[in-house]
Amino acid sequence: IYLEEYDAAHQQSRMRLMGETLKAQWSGSVVGLVTDDYVTGSINALWKQSDQLVYFEKRAAILIYSLKYIDRSHCTLIDLALPMDDAEGKMFAIGHASQHR
Repeated sequence: IYLEEYDAAHQQSRMRLMGETLKAQWSGSVVGLVTDDYVTGSINALWKQSDQLVYFEKRAAILIYSLKYIDRSHCTLIDLALPMDDAEGKMFAIGHASQHR
């Protein structure tokens, strides 16, 4: 489970909270980092497309993608992100990413 906040200055999401399973996926925490700091290539582009749906269209995003996972060359993840706003208008996404077996 994770919580991201939209960072308008960088025009992408910034990780705010990250569950232990996701920390293991990234070999440590990426809390405080924006997408460009820790994801590249087609997954980076996919996450930014998801940001548009979640933050600006206020729709849920369900993503299925493959990536390198610690010691495995291939792992498929299913990622659900839901829009949330706070009372001050900040935009957040709460999500759940799980490994598809």
